[in-house]
Amino acid sequence: MGCGRQPGRRLRNMNAEETLIRAALAAIRGDWKAAEAGFASREPEAVVDWAIDHRLAALLHAHMPADSIWCERLRPARLQELACHLYRQTCIAKLLAAGRERGIRFCAFKGLGIALVPTVYPAPALRPLGDLDLLVAPTDLDAAMDAARSIGFATLYPDPVVLAFEATEKNAVSLVHPQHGLLELHHYIRDDIPPDVTARMLQRAVDIEAFGGRLGLLCPPDLLLALTVHAVTSDPGHPWVWLIELGLLAETMTLGEWELFERETGASGNALYAIVVLETMARSLDWRVGPPGLPERLRRLLTARERRALHRMGVVWPPTAPHRDSLMLARRLSGRPMHGRKSLWRTLWRHPGAICSEYRVRSGTVAFWRCRATDLARRVWRGARTATRKPET
Repeated sequence: MGCGRQPGRRLRNMNAEETLIRAALAAIRGDWKAAEAGFASREPEAVVDWAIDHRLAALLHAHMPADSIWCERLRPARLQELACHLYRQTCIAKLLAAGRERGIRFCAFKGLGIALVPTVYPAPALRPLGDLDLLVAPTDLDAAMDAARSIGFATLYPDPVVLAFEATEKNAVSLVHPQHGLLELHHYIRDDIPPDVTARMLQRAVDIEAFGGRLGLLCPPDLLLALTVHAVTSDPGHPWVWLIELGLLAETMTLGEWELFERETGASGNALYAIVVLETMARSLDWRVGPPGLPERLRRLLTARERRALHRMGVVWPPTAPHRDSLMLARRLSGRPMHGRKSLWRTLWRHPGAICSEYRVRSGTVAFWRCRATDLARRVWRGARTATRKPET
């Protein structure tokens, strides 16, 4: 795609990671003295590589004093991100135009959604995008796929079994373009957000002028809830950056928006995930957002099983695979609402399309059944480890 970033130097331990995250957060919030002290703990080249690798270079450059040495060091990365943004903007504009012809309303989601929130990113170009994620109503999915294909996108997995899986049990259909990369058309948000809540989110979304067209944007409390669930239940790639973005989004929300967030969090049964994010911000970054008493009110919504899962996890960010399994299993066994009916057996014996897309095999082949057996054994083993996991100390 011509816009890739070279991976930065790996930090030796999580304490070093947290030091740089705290320094970056201080710079974004205007405490430049604390930011310089944190960055001084590492070599300048390592800090620049870390900022590029974590997709923070452009945002840090925008918040730094013009006479800072860090501003000069990050300028090349900032210019590269700007070029990538201009290139991606062309793709989005074409897709919005194709959607407008078919009467489709696209809503920005995940990285694109947070990039368009001015209280988080003063300009969308400051937020590098990996995949392009758009949310559409389930009834518009076929038309949205047709719009994407009309501008050169093709199905990533043309196997009919995979297509059936993506259109029903997976939350997104994946398409790919030779120049613009991966596009994911989400027809629902996550398994843990039921359809009625998603429908209300789409109704409250506001249309904004962006990329030469009109694009839907979830309101702040809905975006916060959707991205909170995404950050806890999946591997977002840059979990600390997601945590910073969630905090920046949350700290400017009004009391009325927090009331909506609390109401929809309870209605969707996701108080467990909200507590994980809010307590991680408070304990790991000393960053408290939300009205007084919110964590306590959310805790009262938890079942005994969810409280035990939270206790076993402790304060760990990002949640590891066993942690995520434990939280999601506790939520499911507590009878929380889901998107569709998915039994525990379906969690272990997954849709054939899930096996085909994950292991890159065709359905019905010997390789498919071998991968199916491996996947089942792996999930049973992870489930056993989750059930017997001791609390974090």
